[in-house]
Amino acid sequence: MRKRIAVLMGGYSAEADISMLSGQAVMKHIDRDRFLPTAVHILSKLWLAKDSNGTYEIDKGDFSFQKNGEKQVFDAVFIAIHGRPGEDGTLQAYFDLLDMPYTGCSMQQAVLTFNKYCCNCVLRSFGIPVPQSLLLNSASRYSVDDVAAQLKLPLFVKPNRGGSSLGTTKVKEKAALPQAIAVASAEGDEVILESAIEGVEISVGVLQYRGKTRVLPLTELVYEEVFDYAAKYEGQSEEITPARIDAALQEEVKRLALSVYRALNMKGFSRSEYVIRAGLPHLLDVNTVPGLTEQSIFPQQLNAFDISLGEFVTAELERVLPQ
Repeated sequence: MRKRIAVLMGGYSAEADISMLSGQAVMKHIDRDRFLPTAVHILSKLWLAKDSNGTYEIDKGDFSFQKNGEKQVFDAVFIAIHGRPGEDGTLQAYFDLLDMPYTGCSMQQAVLTFNKYCCNCVLRSFGIPVPQSLLLNSASRYSVDDVAAQLKLPLFVKPNRGGSSLGTTKVKEKAALPQAIAVASAEGDEVILESAIEGVEISVGVLQYRGKTRVLPLTELVYEEVFDYAAKYEGQSEEITPARIDAALQEEVKRLALSVYRALNMKGFSRSEYVIRAGLPHLLDVNTVPGLTEQSIFPQQLNAFDISLGEFVTAELERVLPQ
């Protein structure tokens, strides 16, 4: 009997439109001989299940819906939501309470990785090279001169919890710092300031696949100043897989990516970004629900590893479904 799968898309953040595309890609590539998928749109007011016959409101009490007078339930959930509530631990905690299997990482891992400052602090304790950083909130008092002296310029200012580089600014002059902090604050109540590390930026996918943890081929990211929303989704960057770095350095980046995955006790799949400076890769970010469209970086890496998007979706669902 086919397993009923809820494919979650949308969410409460500015990444909702991208999440809809990721969810649609999962719906397109899921193996319908084995699974019976339903698109579930997670909206701020309502959660809606949609199929070819209509739209149905999800009962948040048990994550079911009524169709033709009959209660419809799911066997598992595929989370394709970027940002809140798919990457911050909210949905993971909810499904844990319902004892509902879901793809990706656990609630604890999602909470930690969504908090950039805390994640960096934890990984620094494992010896992972990360940028120097400061955390600001509404109660913080800071001096532009002190920040510039501690982190040096240029530096990045970004929301501490967020994705797709929304609200991120590269600051090259002290006078631009207050405005950059204001821009980041508009996206969240905490702001992280990070030393800018200049070098080649590399994206690395890691996943559990068929019982093994695998590091995917590396992608080199080429862009102007910031790998922001426009660079990621509006064609203002070049993504080159495999990356144009020598074999020894590729192995070093893969080794570090695997160390990060294991230090965080990750499950499922993730994509992390690194900058290589003077031959040493530094971790920038960890994404626990990376983009899943055919054009997204993670599926490009899957393809280079000879794993189709459909095979990945099947393997991830097999991983979480009871055997």
